[in-house]
Amino acid sequence: MADIPILSSNLNGSDTKERARARACVYCNKSKTKCIWPDGEPGVGACQRCARLHRPCTVPHTAKERRRGRGTRVGQLEEKIDGLVSLLNASRQIQQQSSAPRSASTTSEPPISGHDAPDSAVFGQLPTPATSSQEQPSASRPFCILPMSCHHVNDGHPGDCTGQHGQDCPPPGHTTLQTPTSTALSSSGGSEPTNSYIPPTACIEITPQPYGYLRITMGEADRLLKLYQTDYHPRFPFVPIPRNTTAQDLFQRQPFLFRTIIQIVAPQSAASQRGFTTWFREYIATHIVVKQEKRLDLLQAILLFIAWSESHYYAESWVTTLHQLAVGLVVDLGLNSHKPSKQDGNGANQFVEDARRLNGHRGRPPHTLEDMRAYLGCFYVSSLTAALFRHIPLMPCSTYLSFCCDKIEAEQEYIADTYLVVLIRMHRILCRIIAVFPAPDSDGSGTATFSAAAHMAMSNLRAELDDFKLQVPRNIRDNLSFEIGLKGILVRLYEPVVYMASSPVSSIDGIRKSEAMWCCLDALKATLDAYASIPVADLSYLPFNTYCHMTFSLITATRLVVLQDPDWNSKLAGESLDFAGITQRISDRCDQADTVAIAEEWRRKRKYVNDTVSVMSMHRNKLRWIRSWYLSKTAAPNPAAPESHSPVHHSDSQYQGQILPATEMIADTGNPAPVEALSPVSFLGDEWWQAMLDDMSFLQP
Repeated sequence: MADIPILSSNLNGSDTKERARARACVYCNKSKTKCIWPDGEPGVGACQRCARLHRPCTVPHTAKERRRGRGTRVGQLEEKIDGLVSLLNASRQIQQQSSAPRSASTTSEPPISGHDAPDSAVFGQLPTPATSSQEQPSASRPFCILPMSCHHVNDGHPGDCTGQHGQDCPPPGHTTLQTPTSTALSSSGGSEPTNSYIPPTACIEITPQPYGYLRITMGEADRLLKLYQTDYHPRFPFVPIPRNTTAQDLFQRQPFLFRTIIQIVAPQSAASQRGFTTWFREYIATHIVVKQEKRLDLLQAILLFIAWSESHYYAESWVTTLHQLAVGLVVDLGLNSHKPSKQDGNGANQFVEDARRLNGHRGRPPHTLEDMRAYLGCFYVSSLTAALFRHIPLMPCSTYLSFCCDKIEAEQEYIADTYLVVLIRMHRILCRIIAVFPAPDSDGSGTATFSAAAHMAMSNLRAELDDFKLQVPRNIRDNLSFEIGLKGILVRLYEPVVYMASSPVSSIDGIRKSEAMWCCLDALKATLDAYASIPVADLSYLPFNTYCHMTFSLITATRLVVLQDPDWNSKLAGESLDFAGITQRISDRCDQADTVAIAEEWRRKRKYVNDTVSVMSMHRNKLRWIRSWYLSKTAAPNPAAPESHSPVHHSDSQYQGQILPATEMIADTGNPAPVEALSPVSFLGDEWWQAMLDDMSFLQP
């Protein structure tokens, strides 16, 4: 064709090449017409159309076309595929190397059953790719995550396995566990976020080596996360997880918080619980103290770890360091005050923000509802431990507390936010009680005298609590946890009167003191009765605040029923409270709750004190000991008892390895054997129990 010139091999100039690549001149190209050159070579002379119209004919100079190389996106994808293939080959080699000794160990050892099984065996594991396809469960049918039982819980109630899925599950009552063979995924102890997708059947390492051996599948993590959202978060509403958040999302964004939540809910042995506790504290120390990191998920994880601990840890100052680190994080993150705005008239705050920007720091972003809940949760823990366990109040009340409560109440992002606001407003009253009636000194040097001013202050604070209760929504008012918290604050309001001396001037003050102690006794009865009314199925899974109020009420009750005071009748108080009956009732319910926890151990965590004693059994034993101690204190001496009286031995197996009945201890007060059997283990600390054995002398004013 005449308009498509053919390049000859003798054209060497760059301009000639560029002109030769042009098909038409500028005007013909713009007019979309055929450009005919008289000599057949573009650029030499004018084309026929430009010559006819008498206008200049120019050939456009095209830029030299750059040679296209290999696509960068395709290369990146190929590199990723090569990396995945190499990782898959490496994992197969590791599994093949470990399959021979593992198979030899499983054939030589008997099957593991019961509580002797490792933690990883509690959760079902998938076979490795090297196993046959017949052993692998089909992706189209559900996989039995928990092979200890044939029951699966979707809506809080167990259901039986049927169909093909039933072939993968052992029959009910079958406790033989298989050794896990799949590879757990870990990211250096679970500290760094990741974007990698994890299949539902892949295992995640919760407790890293060498602290423990707890790992679960991502599918099981989803079930445990939903259990936290429905059963655990409403009881401690300061760290919510959105309902649409999956375990995959939480693990990728906040792996440390994810591991903390899973550890709170997941069933595991006592050794694994101790291992996670050690790793948790080392992780917190490394990232907060050493690396000086300031992250909200660290604060949330500490709050959850504290919330689901036990009250005796507080009495022994076991979590004091974690509590102080949480308060320090609140201050470092700036969660305890408003973010200064440009219109803020407070010059000091604005000066600090301007100085931060000059030093290269970005200004603090506005606080989110998540930030506010974490701040309120830290205040809640601080006020509770300061009121009940003589800790120093680390977070004072402020107007920002009211602002956060109003903001959260207005947004109503979660149903449990209403309960959260109620708890914080109730604890603001508790802070005023602490300010008016601080804890007495341990040596008795700060003993005060009960006066009309103290009676007036108690009456006003009591009226404030009563008015507050009327403003609480009915559904929360009928909640046993709220009832225990409110009555527990009433106990703390009247408890200081136990340490106050009677007024030597006015006899009316003595009557008012007796009235205040009787109000304390009524609050104790209500608190302990409410605790004894909690369903046994929930008793093992309550947060620390419920146990704190129960423990404090129990300590105060033991003081009142043996108190020797001219304005108090301890015998009448013991009969009104029925101390022996209420302790027996609570201990029996703790025993029942432990039985339920054993039956549910395949589904959720049963908390342990040591390798053999669970938390509920520890509560049961200590309550029985307290009951025996109280009956021995109130029993009248029997002078007609024979000098040589052989001890009574019970053949009932329910007392083997436990505390002897109080009747047996009273039957022979001179026999030292019951005293040895009643020697306490760690419940509220050895010093506290030794002081109780010494007739409560440490509480004497």
